[in-house]
Amino acid sequence: MGGNGSGKTTLALHFNGLLRPSKGKIYIAGRELHYTPQELKEIRKRVGLLFQYPEHQLFGKNVFEDVSFALTRHKELSPSAIKEKVKVACALVGLEDENFWNRSPWELSRGEMRRAALAGILVQNPQVLILDEPTVGLDAQGKKEILAWIKTFHNEGKTVIIIAHEVEEILDLVDRIIVLDQGQILTVGTPGEVFSHLWLNQKFTFLIPPLYQLSLELQDKGVPFPARKWRNEEIIDFYRAKVQGSKGKNKNN
Repeated sequence: MGGNGSGKTTLALHFNGLLRPSKGKIYIAGRELHYTPQELKEIRKRVGLLFQYPEHQLFGKNVFEDVSFALTRHKELSPSAIKEKVKVACALVGLEDENFWNRSPWELSRGEMRRAALAGILVQNPQVLILDEPTVGLDAQGKKEILAWIKTFHNEGKTVIIIAHEVEEILDLVDRIIVLDQGQILTVGTPGEVFSHLWLNQKFTFLIPPLYQLSLELQDKGVPFPARKWRNEEIIDFYRAKVQGSKGKNKNN
């Protein structure tokens, strides 16, 4: 996370070798990246990246051509094997209908483009998935579907890195937040740790969800609040229990 121009997308483009640093080194899974063609090919199988604007990743004459592009470069795969992998990848993002595969990418809605672009990444079974603002431009239902899919992917034991501006909608997904400021790491930790740091330093407070901000304001006024709780449901349950407990005490008195 971070403000505009903080370096979020630039950093992500280094994660699978799309950019090469002017200084310093990149390590992926503990190995230094040397940017040889074979190495980049292997890295991009392992680390998939979905751009903020999915239309930047679509170029084929139809959806099947786009999704299967990475596989067609592997001469050892037969057409039937490629079709089966495309079928599995498309099913993962809710594009099971094979009639859909013949459509031009430019006839798709924004949400469908995002799904097709995702399928083109998943067809290689990556272990790491980088998503740049995955819900931008989607309606409420589209956001709900893409976030549910991300959660399923993560629950399979794979790593998901999300670049986001609106933190509240992804809080149920994240374990750790890194905040960038002008190309540097400002703070890193659990959501609770990061939000408390930003509040204490009055830096990027717009990243702090409103309900968490309220909790921090109450905490400043002497109302205790456990920093490990950061999801809206947890915060609401915490204060509900305190209010109910207070009512019980007053009734007994």
